[in-house]
Amino acid sequence: MCDGAAETREIGEGGVGAEAEGEEDRPQRGGRGVSTATATKGRERQEKILRAIFEVADGTTRACAYEDIVVQAWKMWPEEFGLRGYVHEHPDSSDLHKPLYGPLKREGLVRSANKNFGLTERGLAAVERLRSDTPSRLADRGRLERDQKAE
Repeated sequence: MCDGAAETREIGEGGVGAEAEGEEDRPQRGGRGVSTATATKGRERQEKILRAIFEVADGTTRACAYEDIVVQAWKMWPEEFGLRGYVHEHPDSSDLHKPLYGPLKREGLVRSANKNFGLTERGLAAVERLRSDTPSRLADRGRLERDQKAE
């Protein structure tokens, strides 16, 4: 369950799944690069995890139990977070472990302590943007239109 602790910290710019410039092309272990499709799928999964935390925490920065987040993500997207062979019967926690402890924490979107996770203020703002974006805007996120200027 969620507790009332609300801890935030300031971090640099970047969005959900924002990678360091050129990171998609950087070779990974074994010399293989990350394809754009793989990076996009990873970003989409991270966004879904953030939305699941948002639901469990009732739209706040409260910390929630890892298990509650796993179950909520599975309820919202069983095909994405279900245990292989038992997709509609059981969640698969391994699908959340790496993103939570890796990019989501590293990018300052979630904080963790003792298997409890909460959105930071930045993570909360990211989810609120996701909730207001249309599917077409999500696909084009990060690209400027000809008449727009970068800030």
